[in-house]
Amino acid sequence: QPLTGFEEREANGRAPERHIFVYWFGSNDKIWRQTVIAQLQAYRQSPGARQVVVHEIGSDYEARDVWQTDANSPKLVLEEMYRSVFCPIVQGDVPHQKRLFDAVLTGCVPV
Repeated sequence: QPLTGFEEREANGRAPERHIFVYWFGSNDKIWRQTVIAQLQAYRQSPGARQVVVHEIGSDYEARDVWQTDANSPKLVLEEMYRSVFCPIVQGDVPHQKRLFDAVLTGCVPV
């Protein structure tokens, strides 16, 4: 399968342009996550703020529909992480978070 978009640029040795200042992709089911999302949204409204992208995910576990978000696909999530400077890694249900590994592999600084 031929490389396209950011994959092709990466293969050619071109670093992605990191025009997204903070990138959040995750659920909002915990109070501490809601706090982080609220702070990101408040920052986004402040004068001179750099770009912030927030994709909250929801889930309907009974219907096995765990991809309820405005992010079109998992590929879009990784592309946006490649273009981001910081990625908040907030405590979840388990000690290890896939989000941490995704951030490190895409070059997004985990905070």
